[in-house]
Amino acid sequence: MNNTRYGTFMAAFSFVIWGLLPIYYRYLPNASMDELL
Repeated sequence: MNNTRYGTFMAAFSFVIWGLLPIYYRYLPNASMDELL
């Protein structure tokens, strides 16, 4: 198990999630998280 690769993946994944959330809230103001998931 490569901890470095896993850590890098999680960092990139978190960066993408936090980068997309404002976009979802801006363009889908009426959509809830339950509807998106």
